[in-house]
Amino acid sequence: MLPGIDSIDQRQNSDHAYPIRMIRKRRNALSYVLLLTYLLSLVMLILTFAYLVSFGGLPLKDFLKMQVSPYFFILLLLVELPSTSLLFVVIFIILGYAIVFAAVGTGFNSSISPIDSSNGFFSMMAPVLLIVSLIITVAEESFGIPILGQQPVTTAAYGGFVALIYAPFVEEFGFRILPLGILTFIPFIMHVRQPSKVVGDHPGYLVPPVKAFFIYLVAPGYYRSRYGGRNRVVDLILILVTSGIFAYAHVYYGAWSWGKLFPIFVDGIILAVGYLKFGLYVDIPLHWFINDFAGLELVDPSTLGFLVFVLIWCMVACVIGIIYSIPSVRRFFSSSRSGAALR
Repeated sequence: MLPGIDSIDQRQNSDHAYPIRMIRKRRNALSYVLLLTYLLSLVMLILTFAYLVSFGGLPLKDFLKMQVSPYFFILLLLVELPSTSLLFVVIFIILGYAIVFAAVGTGFNSSISPIDSSNGFFSMMAPVLLIVSLIITVAEESFGIPILGQQPVTTAAYGGFVALIYAPFVEEFGFRILPLGILTFIPFIMHVRQPSKVVGDHPGYLVPPVKAFFIYLVAPGYYRSRYGGRNRVVDLILILVTSGIFAYAHVYYGAWSWGKLFPIFVDGIILAVGYLKFGLYVDIPLHWFINDFAGLELVDPSTLGFLVFVLIWCMVACVIGIIYSIPSVRRFFSSSRSGAALR
């Protein structure tokens, strides 16, 4: 090769790579900017924990005597568990959110697009959930569309707040984790089935089916991104159907009027995407964010100034989240038409 050609090629390759490096730098910077959502969420979480452990100002002896009936959903089926101490529910809530928020925090990755890391997805989609829901609700109220239904009556703000913060666990379990996890596991396990590899009388699998099932329920994104096996048509149908049932459940159980259907349906889509793309450690905090924002100011008016700042930041992060979501939506549908593997 002639002298100087290598250096010319390297310089040309460097010139072509320059825009890519700049994009990556912008993504890196944006990932750090979006950490503000996560940090603000941690402050909200600390305020929530502080209120929970204060027992709402009730004497401890009275608090320990309180009995509640925990519940969970399997779609529209409400399953009530035996009554237990309210203290047990509070401990479950605190430990549960500590675990999922730790998982979201460790998912920070500045080397990829924010929407492809669990921390970045949460940091953009939590504001999108809040702002889009507020916009739809305000628009409906301006047209006189009823929102409130037969709201449950509670004698103490503390009990209502505990129910609001407990809801993301049971609702995500019944409307996302069970139906989406189980039904999307079927095409996944068929994909990793290896008929040519026989273990005893059974076809082999790339992953142990039983173990994979439980891990998949917790974090479907881990297996789906590693082994493939995603069916976009199945995903889309299940996302829309479960989101529709999720929205209807809010009216079916009388807590809201029919005007709540559309905002909850949109919320359900975002929550379902978060679950399938990552896992329950993302969709539960997303659901918590909007519930906690709505409830924290009611039980502790002193947090209003802080929540106003959170709202202003969410307006900015919401725009960022929508901008980053558009290419992902386009890729989803373009890949669906071409039959490409899901990412």
